Amino acid sequence: MYYLIDVGSSSVKIYKYFERKTILLEKKSYSFSKVYAKKCMQPLEKADKEILYKIFEYLKEKYSLKRNNTKLFATGHFRNILNTRDLVDEFYQETGLFFNIVSQDLEMFYLDNKFAEYSKYIGQTIAINLGGGSSEIIYYSNGTTFRNEKKLDFGVNSIKQQFSLINSVNSSEILQDIIEYVISKLPDTIENCQNLILTGGELTFMKLCEYPLISNDLFDDTYHPYIIKSNEYYKYNKFLFEKDIDFLLSKMPENPMWMSGARAYCAIAQAICQKYSVENIIPSDFNMIDGVVAQEAKTVTVCGSFNRHLEKIAVVIEQLKRSGFVVLSPQNTDVIGDENGFVVFKNDVIKNHCTWPIESLHLQAIEKSDMVVICNFDNYVGFSTIVELGAAYICGKKIVFIEDNELAENMDSPIEIGLLQ
Repeated sequence: MYYLIDVGSSSVKIYKYFERKTILLEKKSYSFSKVYAKKCMQPLEKADKEILYKIFEYLKEKYSLKRNNTKLFATGHFRNILNTRDLVDEFYQETGLFFNIVSQDLEMFYLDNKFAEYSKYIGQTIAINLGGGSSEIIYYSNGTTFRNEKKLDFGVNSIKQQFSLINSVNSSEILQDIIEYVISKLPDTIENCQNLILTGGELTFMKLCEYPLISNDLFDDTYHPYIIKSNEYYKYNKFLFEKDIDFLLSKMPENPMWMSGARAYCAIAQAICQKYSVENIIPSDFNMIDGVVAQEAKTVTVCGSFNRHLEKIAVVIEQLKRSGFVVLSPQNTDVIGDENGFVVFKNDVIKNHCTWPIESLHLQAIEKSDMVVICNFDNYVGFSTIVELGAAYICGKKIVFIEDNELAENMDSPIEIGLLQ
């Protein structure tokens, strides 16, 4: 059993993952003192760190979070923090957990795992993922056969900052102002599309706010029972902008701050729908975590003592490949020789008895990987693995120790223990 924590730009969501099922346990909304933008990167303010640490102090105490039962996935404005390694180190000192900042490319990969298949049934489809500080638009046709992705440097929080009266003025005029602004920033390189999937809790939101949803007649899927026609969506958004903000806040009394971003979200989504002539909107509660549990990373490098544990490591590599991971290194486990205790695989090149070029290629693979897996069998890793562990840390990689043993427990560094798959 793992706790999977989605740390976004304005909320922290904790899920329980057990027997390949995820259950949302709790959502904590928050607001930082500023929007951290990529174009003017700066360190996380002390006051904002304290907000983050206070949330995790509460979560750690309530759920007994530890490295061997917790995995974090931070997105949004955390990608725009200056000196992210300093934040990772300090967060580890405060909580004992690894603050895993997910790249936009990897976040898109997680979304692909869930949404690409739908375009096989309903044709051209756009999925949008609106974060606090950044957003993504992904266009699909026939699964991932035809795919076009666009990253946007704005999100819900940046729109709230740009249009500071969004929650204090009850007028559809501000809705139109935001739509015009967003459309001006959207790319022209995405084709018009009949169908659009709205992610990240939008199904729950629309049900709470009583949008005029109708049965999903596009495809048979228990996770997406409803759709809404775009013209009905636009009418109801206008209604929400003309109603007092207290109407929205009352829909979620246990966490009203979550609703403070609702108008911004609706305006961005409507702008995208209008720009690309969308007719059918599919509200979805799927999000990045659903993609994570399908496959924890896209690319991986595997490290360990090939001398002592080659057979076990080969099994790990095969399991990763069967689960869909791209193993960058080692590319095979076919032993052709030994050089002073260094295992030489097929296609490895040795010259003048020097093994460093092989190790150098392995380190380069670490730099290119989303995740580095450390095979710490029998409480042992060798000298080369220690070097590789240090390289992975310097590169800011997610480091996962395979076994929950004494070696992993005593490794005083920001790592995770155990794989989901």
